[in-house]
Amino acid sequence: MMRTLTAAATALAVGTFAAGCGGGSSNRGASTASATTAAPIASSASSPTTSAGTAPLTSQPLDPATTVTVLAGGFSPAGASRQGMYGVDDANTLLRRLATLAGQPVGADSPLAPNQVTEAVYYGDTPPPYYSAQDVLDVEQSPRGTLRYAKIVAKHAREVLRRSGAAHINLAGASYGGIISRTVIELDLEGLASSGQIARWLTLEGTQGGVYVASQVNLDPALVAALGSVFDASDATTMTYDFVTTTFGTPTPQRSLSSLFSGIQVGFHVSSNHDLSMQLLRIASNEPSDGLLLVRDQVLALDANPDPTVVVTNTTHDSARDDEGLAMDVVNFIRSSKRVRVKLLDATRKAADDDLLFGNPELAFECDLFSPEAEREFGITDAISSRSANHGTAPWARFSAAETVLLDATLFDWLVAPAEQTLRLNLSALELDFNDYFNVIENPLDASSALDAVVVDLDVATEGTRLVPIDTPSFSATVEVRVSAERPKR
Repeated sequence: MMRTLTAAATALAVGTFAAGCGGGSSNRGASTASATTAAPIASSASSPTTSAGTAPLTSQPLDPATTVTVLAGGFSPAGASRQGMYGVDDANTLLRRLATLAGQPVGADSPLAPNQVTEAVYYGDTPPPYYSAQDVLDVEQSPRGTLRYAKIVAKHAREVLRRSGAAHINLAGASYGGIISRTVIELDLEGLASSGQIARWLTLEGTQGGVYVASQVNLDPALVAALGSVFDASDATTMTYDFVTTTFGTPTPQRSLSSLFSGIQVGFHVSSNHDLSMQLLRIASNEPSDGLLLVRDQVLALDANPDPTVVVTNTTHDSARDDEGLAMDVVNFIRSSKRVRVKLLDATRKAADDDLLFGNPELAFECDLFSPEAEREFGITDAISSRSANHGTAPWARFSAAETVLLDATLFDWLVAPAEQTLRLNLSALELDFNDYFNVIENPLDASSALDAVVVDLDVATEGTRLVPIDTPSFSATVEVRVSAERPKR
């Protein structure tokens, strides 16, 4: 049941969102301008094309040596009014850490490298030297907020391609960068999508499906006015569900009708831990979230690309930037074509502690996956994927005695290191007596009871599909592991 935030609660939630939605990015308004001081070039598109075009497909495999990664970072409360040069390279700590793990140069240091990793500064009021007069006009005539920033990011990506000689782009969006990067693709800004130059699209706790809190605020004109007196709220108004559906012509904000995603490898990295200090969004929505964004807003249904990779981690919106497992996921998405999907196909309940007074028992299956290769290569021991009952992301089912229930629930679906031989699965069962995410309201004094847990090494060395039986005293289950090659169709 959807609930409505009170004005005071919404104001507090927006304040928290403003303070925390950095997505790992500072996006400074006047950042490292010297890295992009090439001679001006003419704009390749003075206005966005429609999303009706189709990206051309070829059978050419992607060459990581000639593919740049361009990131659109997170929201800043003061960003819309910042002064300084936009459209230049940022080089924050997170970007440098990811580049180091991937073994690739940073654009601010090596602007000519054809495999550089860089972040586009989209806040600011001064165009960069490489802009043509038409580029300046394009940006300055854009509405404030997402549409303006998307044009800046697209022109920066075009400039990175020009100066580096790279053939393709990995376009990434962190937090607010999710909807910004979606706009770059769906409106085909600078012709990057229709030309086939965007090979991969990755979002990290992205806002591409709109933002629940911003949408709730937008329903209250008095609250919008009050918040506008504290900081520039123009960015937040372009994160609402209404903005998304109107801009992209879609029936729901979490769906895209655009054919331009058809040739792009897509990955949605989802944070799902609302944390004890971030309860307002849970109270208001009763939906899984990372404390600032709903889980459903971090994923899109793509009509033209119905099988994107999706991974869920046990991170809050703030803690994600420091999570080593997330960093490993990002690196593997950029460098690898080895896709692993782990599903919990079915489960059989053997024993549970449910009192018959409450009817049939409910079991949730929590899991963490770990990468031995990440530990061997980088010393990273954090989980690369987590699903939790307390966060509403674990698969669950209601059982009768000795009943086998078909679940077909995805536990992990992402790219792993080319050299990965096994993934370690920690799977455990919980007997639920109280969990409002799953509408289990039985005994709030005993919300859940831990049953058995098992650790299984899953073989992911070669392509193919295999079934892994699991048997414990309290439950049995079947896990499916599918390994395939996932490459952009370029």
